[in-house]
Amino acid sequence: MGASGWSYFVPYQEDAARALEQLQHRVFVEENYSDTWLYDCIPNIYWDDLNKVWGNLHRSWVQAAGYERSWQGFAQAGLEELARVLAAKQIDVVLPKPPQTIEELLLRYDSGGTHSILDIISIAEQPGFRMATSLSREECLTLLGTEKPTRARAELALTVCGKPGEKSLHDIRGRYQAAYFTVYKNDRPDEICFCGNS
Repeated sequence: MGASGWSYFVPYQEDAARALEQLQHRVFVEENYSDTWLYDCIPNIYWDDLNKVWGNLHRSWVQAAGYERSWQGFAQAGLEELARVLAAKQIDVVLPKPPQTIEELLLRYDSGGTHSILDIISIAEQPGFRMATSLSREECLTLLGTEKPTRARAELALTVCGKPGEKSLHDIRGRYQAAYFTVYKNDRPDEICFCGNS
């Protein structure tokens, strides 16, 4: 699987580590992450057929995921289509049991990651593998144009790709790393944004 950028906004609190922990719990419970078991257990000779299935699902995202466009809805529709393809080819695949903890999930998909905030394990002072670090003042000014970005400015910055050779908010720290920063409303801290890619 290729790299994917992700971002989340959570209510502001002074303890960024606690905010990260609460966000990860929510993402895990809602199953809002990429579950990559099928890449490991389906023989390569069937991927042409399966890629057609995924292509059709991506083209009909609203029908597949429902009006809320949730990852769960899309994943469920994908699994149903996958089951039909495998049944038609008389292939038996035993689906793994859902992980019971974030740690179990990360052990299962260590090589590919979850393409979510679950790939980050801790807050750190210095950037590092699977760490989240605060944007510096200079990074905020460069990437967000201000030290006190609003939600609208942060969302805009998250959608803009930099010029060739420049970093964006999603990849400012590199793969399997995250950045976070405070989002302001009426000049007061309102949210924390976590962003990165895996």
